[in-house]
Amino acid sequence: MMWDDDKIFKGCCQGRRKAQAALYEKYASSMRAVCRRYLGMRPESEDVLHDALIKALGKMSQFKQKGSLEGWLKRIAMTTSLDYLNKQKHVVSNSQTLSLEIEETKAEEEEEDVGFMTDLKKHNIGSKEIFFAMDNLPDGYRAILNMYVVDNIRHKEIAKRMGISVNTSKSQLSRARKLLKKNISDMMKGEKHVR
Repeated sequence: MMWDDDKIFKGCCQGRRKAQAALYEKYASSMRAVCRRYLGMRPESEDVLHDALIKALGKMSQFKQKGSLEGWLKRIAMTTSLDYLNKQKHVVSNSQTLSLEIEETKAEEEEEDVGFMTDLKKHNIGSKEIFFAMDNLPDGYRAILNMYVVDNIRHKEIAKRMGISVNTSKSQLSRARKLLKKNISDMMKGEKHVR
């Protein structure tokens, strides 16, 4: 039997095991990738994936079929990952950054990003290497960078989800970008020494 999203959705709403297995087979890898992006290399990411799948099955009737099933499942994986980080106190709080300001203006960041992207292309640094460099970021930085850059969530929503101020979100994004650039630059320097 071929399982399209409509059949998976209806079958899961009816509690059919084969539909649940089809959902797992079709979407577990993309949900795992989201958990992995937010949680880094920690072994708990498989537990968080499991929790996200259970949550998705429990809330399946809430899926309105307006967007894609995969997108809805990925949002659940993201939310479950953020919940895990919040419970573990791995995210940034306002008190950690109250006295910190954003060091760069938007124009300076954009100019710097253009040069940096050119360097990435020149050194053949792809998404695999970028995600590896992201693994080395502190959890709060990685979470905010993922939400803003990868998942296209604005600072107001990030602040709400993380329980921080908008300015804290902006400063943490700025710091995350700088540290990510440093991590990638270190990788590029290491590559030069190898040759």
